[in-house]
Amino acid sequence: MFTIIFTFIDIITLPMAKYGNREVIYQGIKFDSVLERNAFMRLEFLGVEFKYHEKTYTIANGGTAKAWSEKTKSIYISKIPSRKYTPEFTIHDKGREIIIEMKGMRTAAFNIRWDLFRKTLEPHQEAYLIKTIGDLVLLVQTLGIKSKIKNPNIQL
Repeated sequence: MFTIIFTFIDIITLPMAKYGNREVIYQGIKFDSVLERNAFMRLEFLGVEFKYHEKTYTIANGGTAKAWSEKTKSIYISKIPSRKYTPEFTIHDKGREIIIEMKGMRTAAFNIRWDLFRKTLEPHQEAYLIKTIGDLVLLVQTLGIKSKIKNPNIQL
């Protein structure tokens, strides 16, 4: 006798955001893009233990600076907010902290943020910028990350 269990996967697609990506809700988690959600699903399928949005990094400290007010025609002290960055996926494997960012469309602003983020990394941390799900699978295989898939050469 066999028992077959079907589960309903909640996937909700939200309106298109800038650069043509769509925000998606899957398992109650809001993803910034379908690519990000697909990466989440693929890591789950591979059986890789990972965390999603585990940590936010400060990539530039805030402060104050003098500024000119067009409205009052005077100098005032302007607050500069600190800049933060939260990568999508973190995998803890063999003493390493592997950080993965899925990015289909790279902008100039993102490139600056990514470079500032990489400068904050400690020696046990590695950061990878991935564009496709195929590259994500290849990275997992190349780094030898523990997965529950028996055949690491399987085409996923």
